Amino acid sequence: LYSSAFQQKIRIYLQAKDYSRAHQIARDTRELFPERREIWGLEAYALVKLKEGPEAERLLKQALERYSDDEQLMFSLGVVQDEAGKKREALKTMEKIIEKNPRHFQALNYVGYTLAEQNKDLDRAHKLIVTALEENPDADYIVDSLAWIQFRMGKVQEAWATINRCIDLGGDEATIWEHYGDIADAVGKYDLARKGYAEALLH
Repeated sequence: LYSSAFQQKIRIYLQAKDYSRAHQIARDTRELFPERREIWGLEAYALVKLKEGPEAERLLKQALERYSDDEQLMFSLGVVQDEAGKKREALKTMEKIIEKNPRHFQALNYVGYTLAEQNKDLDRAHKLIVTALEENPDADYIVDSLAWIQFRMGKVQEAWATINRCIDLGGDEATIWEHYGDIADAVGKYDLARKGYAEALLH
């Protein structure tokens, strides 16, 4: 219960964007309760926000030496690698997660979307995202990934229906609106395309 209280405090500081304080509490809590694996991930997240990506990566690799089977720590490592611009390493980490757990929807989404961005192996990308959606059908960011893959595959009418579902689910990030604009343009809805690009610039 004591460590859970600290965990809640860390999350409060993270939400308040007081990353220095969040990191300090996370570090101290991890040293007291190293068995609380989620604390390692929170500390790494705070480090990333403090622009300390290499230290966050080192911390997560240290955690995985203790808890090599922890999929969420592996996922956190992949995210940190991605944010540090180490896209190849991040993709390898996410692929390892899928090898361990073929239904880890976050890793499935990462790999599927990355393949779509690279415009390669789109059939596999589609299968990965469909599986991710079976696990989390109302996640707007995964629905966005599906729309983008459909767009890359030339299935623009399907993509248009899917990106609208994403927006209906609450999707409201710059990348989602940019996809909305590109797909609207592809289906000839130019006014809506301009709306999508304008929304992307606002986020």
